[in-house]
Amino acid sequence: MNTDLAGSSPRTPWCVHIACYVILGCALVGVIAASILLPLSMDESSAAGTSPLAADEADGVAGDPVVAVRQRIDPNTATLHDWTRLPGIGEVMARKIIAYRDAQQPFAASRPGDEAPVVFRAPCDLEAVSGLSAAAIERIASHLAFPAGSDR
Repeated sequence: MNTDLAGSSPRTPWCVHIACYVILGCALVGVIAASILLPLSMDESSAAGTSPLAADEADGVAGDPVVAVRQRIDPNTATLHDWTRLPGIGEVMARKIIAYRDAQQPFAASRPGDEAPVVFRAPCDLEAVSGLSAAAIERIASHLAFPAGSDR
């Protein structure tokens, strides 16, 4: 009876361990490369001269909240679809914003050349909408474009 093997399990050769680490390393590099390169390839549609929203609609992802907003919207003319594409803005909040805007438009001072009265001139004007928090306004502010000369 061989006493060297009694009570012990066979050991895995070192080359198997190295092969496993190489495979895991390649998978990790692939995931990191994909997370860096995929956003860059998505932005190429806007560089090609097509509208980002039109590119999304052509791909069949129109209205998909997962798709990032790559175009600024004017809060004074934004549709329900535009609002719901912003981060953290659902259909209920979008309807509240539009209802507030529509209710305030008769009282808003329009400037010469404006197509419609301007209700929202800066992000802080959105604070008047019931239920829209300051954190939510801060989150969407970079996606909004206000009329020229409307800064306070």
